[in-house]
Amino acid sequence: MGALFNILHYSMGSLFWGVFIGVACLALFFLLIKGWYKDAHFNIATYITGAVLGCLLMFQCILICGSISIIRLARSYEPTVTAFVETITTAPGQYITAEESHAVVSDMISHSPLLAHYIGGGEFTGYTAAELPRAITNELESYMRYYILRRILWSLGFVITGAVIVIKTMDRQRPVRRRVAVASGGYAPSGERRRRPGRDNRRIARRR
Repeated sequence: MGALFNILHYSMGSLFWGVFIGVACLALFFLLIKGWYKDAHFNIATYITGAVLGCLLMFQCILICGSISIIRLARSYEPTVTAFVETITTAPGQYITAEESHAVVSDMISHSPLLAHYIGGGEFTGYTAAELPRAITNELESYMRYYILRRILWSLGFVITGAVIVIKTMDRQRPVRRRVAVASGGYAPSGERRRRPGRDNRRIARRR
């Protein structure tokens, strides 16, 4: 939940779009079920399931929108990372150790509290001081894309589970067969053709 509160503080746009997309997905969810089961009637269990599913979807969508915001801002972190690297060395061609790169990533996380709920640190080896900032931002973008994929898979899992529960709990109305009166005074199922009383005009020729 901490990530959600930080997203509320640092990105109101993520909140708006996350809620909007979550509500839209929930509406589409019920429309598809109602379209497939036209004789279905939702009950209290259905609406409770929908409310829980809606909260889960909105939470996941807010996290996804926050991740997209981080991807868009990843390049803007590069000057900050460069400044942190310069506190370690001023030689662009010097290779940075794993411990030094971990310190740089930790400084970047402390500079942007929103990142603290997505990444816990990082170690980079084989990069010079000049290459490290770009390497960190590239890895951040790659990691956030993978994070978004996981959120989407979780959302699909919630939707499938919710669909099973809704289908199992909703009421199904059986079609009522209407009956129509026939000439004899009784009733016959609708769809059956009534015969008019009268003589049968069909005949065959008599053998001479």
